Amino acid sequence: MFLRLISRPLLEKVKATTGIVGLDVVPNAREVLIGLYTKTLKEIQAVPEDEDYRKAVESFTRHRLTVCREEEDWEMIEKRLGCGQVEELIEEARDELTLIGKMIGEGWMVLYLWRYFQGYYNADITPSVAFVNCHVKARNAKQRS
Repeated sequence: MFLRLISRPLLEKVKATTGIVGLDVVPNAREVLIGLYTKTLKEIQAVPEDEDYRKAVESFTRHRLTVCREEEDWEMIEKRLGCGQVEELIEEARDELTLIGKMIGEGWMVLYLWRYFQGYYNADITPSVAFVNCHVKARNAKQRS
């Protein structure tokens, strides 16, 4: 048991760089993500239950939190989520928390504009930083291959 506690940190894979300028490696990314996703689920409770934005954020945040709790390795988290590196996910989660604050404070204007653009583009989508970023990355990956 004692050896297992000591050897686990030594055997973990260490990421040297993200390969993205300005985005530093986060050694404890899993714990940071769990904290951010937990905070997101608490803060989104202030948005009305019938809002599509809340439903979308709760859905993908619960999924990502489940993956982070199930996987110990950052590589497996990245692979299962398929939305970029864990450091990018941290940035997205922080951006989502900022957006939630804006939705609570000035959300009426954001929702009004979003609904206007939904009608304009005739699309049934929800404004969410992580949701949009993940799909843009997937589309770009498909275009490259």
